[in-house]
Amino acid sequence: MSKPEAMKNNRKLFLALVALVVFAPLPLGSNRPWAWAILEAGAFSILSLWLASHWNRPFNLSPTVRHARTPLMFLCVWLLYTLFQAVPLPAELVKILSSASFELYSYALGIEPSALISISVDRETTLAEFLKYCSYVTIFFMVLVLVDSHRRIRLLAVAMMLVGLAVAVYGLFNTLTGIEYIWWSPKEHYRGFVTGTFINRNHLAGHLEIVIPLTLGLLMAGRGRARYYPNLKVRIRTFFSFVLEGEGRIAVYLLIMFAALFLSGSRGGVASMFAALFIGFFVAVLVKGRSSGEARFAPFILVMALVASLWLGLGSLPDRYEATGGNIAARTNVWSPALELSGNYPLFGSGAGTFKYIFPMYEDGSLKGYYDHAHNDYLEVLTDQGVIGFILLGSAVVLLMIKILTGFARRRDPLMRSMLFASLVGSVSLLLHALVDFNFQIPANAVYFYLLLGIGIVAATLRRTQNTR
Repeated sequence: MSKPEAMKNNRKLFLALVALVVFAPLPLGSNRPWAWAILEAGAFSILSLWLASHWNRPFNLSPTVRHARTPLMFLCVWLLYTLFQAVPLPAELVKILSSASFELYSYALGIEPSALISISVDRETTLAEFLKYCSYVTIFFMVLVLVDSHRRIRLLAVAMMLVGLAVAVYGLFNTLTGIEYIWWSPKEHYRGFVTGTFINRNHLAGHLEIVIPLTLGLLMAGRGRARYYPNLKVRIRTFFSFVLEGEGRIAVYLLIMFAALFLSGSRGGVASMFAALFIGFFVAVLVKGRSSGEARFAPFILVMALVASLWLGLGSLPDRYEATGGNIAARTNVWSPALELSGNYPLFGSGAGTFKYIFPMYEDGSLKGYYDHAHNDYLEVLTDQGVIGFILLGSAVVLLMIKILTGFARRRDPLMRSMLFASLVGSVSLLLHALVDFNFQIPANAVYFYLLLGIGIVAATLRRTQNTR
């Protein structure tokens, strides 16, 4: 394949990636088997076509991929480890590696010592999770290889922003008009709260925690051109230019998203978002000084949040914060038996995705309802994948966050710096929210998290001298 043909093919693959980004949140956050199957098929198809385009020509790793090679290595080992959990092994070997899994199989199936069983207590579920994880890492990798210009990183960020805006507007319309449907089905849960195209209000909040910082980043990148206001006349002219031009529209989008976040009633989402913004602005002041563009935007964000709260109100959010103590106790009641579960499967876990099957054996029946997740993503990784899986995945995320942070401290380009700030804030927000919820178990939010990390790595390495198509 010639170089012009390869470039044309890359453009098509990039558009396919954008289409996948648009699709992911729309069908209930892709949290249904048919929806995540489409997500997986799309990701693997893009990767396959990209590999095919390099079949007959030399391939050199781009600076972006080389920059992320160590975290990528950890992610690949983590994927292989997840697959290993589902591999049939001699029962005697499983007894050594995970005695709890062996005992469960022995009790349920009465296995012989020569039988083949897996470390996972449910092979099919773990294999399904393995395919999901592969699609997430694939999408992350495709961002690294396809987003190779300033134009593309902006287009990807704009696509994510517009999807977030559409989801927020849809959710606000449903709630404020009382027409509480998710597509063609009446809402069964969280009526009176904004949920957008998600079932759970906390998962809409998780989605907005990613797109709000991206929207802010795009706004900051546009404002990077206007730095000096010599007199009142210029300031007034600049203000009306801001309101009437594209930056004013982005500010309105930000206002709508904040309103949807508040009316979702997600305490963890709102608290995580503002904690992450505080951390982001603190880091900006620490590494770039009080006069940095990011620091100057802090009052603007507070004003936007205040306007959003006055515009449509806060719904039942204040009352929900008053009831936080009881809710924390309820979550702790879930964590206690989950920790016991983790203690019985310490190294290898019970198998990716098996929490919902194994957890009922550890709770005493006092919990109300059915818990298919631990309401703490860190704890769920420990129960499902043990210490080994936790270290592999955690190491990859920590290394990526370090690279994003160092890139933010180093870059001067307005767009790249703004995308790094957005990546830092959005990632921190979802990681904080993971302490009290399970956004990473929702495919759309997991995909957007990896997209955000990919944008951060690209922004840390991309140069003006690279392709600008």
